[in-house]
Parts: sequence; structure tokens; C-alpha cells
Amino acid sequence: MAWTRAQLDEALRTLDRDIDPLRAHAADMDAFWSAFDRNARHIQREADGEIWYAAAQIDRMLIRHGLMPRPGVYPLPRRRLPFAPDAGDDDVRAA
Repeated sequence: MAWTRAQLDEALRTLDRDIDPLRAHAADMDAFWSAFDRNARHIQREADGEIWYAAAQIDRMLIRHGLMPRPGVYPLPRRRLPFAPDAGDDDVRAA
């Protein structure tokens, strides 16, 4: 049976509190990510219908702890579309 929202929120708060101790006790970042991933996956499995809520909360905690960049920090490269007119093509119009 899936967790209630209250149970899910409590598990997310516990995971958030455990991030710093996990980092402190992990031999390296691979060990940290392995332990974190194991806990996060358990929460997501129990979230069931609230999976997107749980995933968003996990992303937010990773951002807060500096383990994931905030959206917009690294802008995506913008490529010119293949059908866009060149700078001197004033008479070219899109359909």
C-alpha cells in the first residue's frame, strides 16, 4: 500500500536531514550517491501516485544542498534552426 502524503513528507524530511551525515560518513561521492539513491528510490517506490511530487521534492533538496544546479544556472546552447533565414535574406519568409 502506498504511503499517505504525511508519511511521504516525513520520509522526505528524514532524507533531507540525512544528506549531510551521509556525505560526512561516505568514503567518497560514489558511496554517498549509492546510499542516497537507495533511500530516494525507496521513497519513490512508496510514493506510488505521488511519484512526481516526491521526485520534485528530492530535486529541491539536492539543489538546497548544492548537489544539483538550480534550473537556469547553465544555459542551454541555442542552435540556429535549419530553416531560419540568414542575416541578408530579407525576401525569405516562413510558411
